[in-house]
Amino acid sequence: MKEFKDNDGTRWYLSLTVSSAARVRDLVRVTPPGGTEKAFDIIDASTVAETFQILRSNYAAIGETLYAILLPKIEERSLTKDQFLDKLSGESLDAGARAIEEEIVDFFPPRLRGMVNALLTKLRELTEAVVSKAEAEVMAMELPGASSGSVPASSESTPENGPSEG
Repeated sequence: MKEFKDNDGTRWYLSLTVSSAARVRDLVRVTPPGGTEKAFDIIDASTVAETFQILRSNYAAIGETLYAILLPKIEERSLTKDQFLDKLSGESLDAGARAIEEEIVDFFPPRLRGMVNALLTKLRELTEAVVSKAEAEVMAMELPGASSGSVPASSESTPENGPSEG
């Protein structure tokens, strides 16, 4: 069981079971990169790499997945879907995604768990490398219209608007 906090600081305890995974499959639709829309089956071992990719890039899918897994607890707290989802952004979404990823690893039997964990570890490393590279490239970018290093002329040498003397 993994824990994360929403934006209000409410603690949510996540447990991935066959039942909660079935709720995800029934309630959440995703479109994998280059694919067509489909049910999000987060415990299909044959698509676990795709599942992790979606959980690293589709923040609406993360929120919807958290909602589906936590639905019984959300109903106990008398929250609507929108009320729950409105408590998720930024750090809480990141923490929720990590909790889902770790629950997916723990869900699988030992014969698959090592492989799924290795895949998640590799994806985390790759994500960090890609983000670091992208940040460096953004910081190195020149803005269009930025000066080329020359200082603009002083206002004394710039003629005033209006008719010129002559």
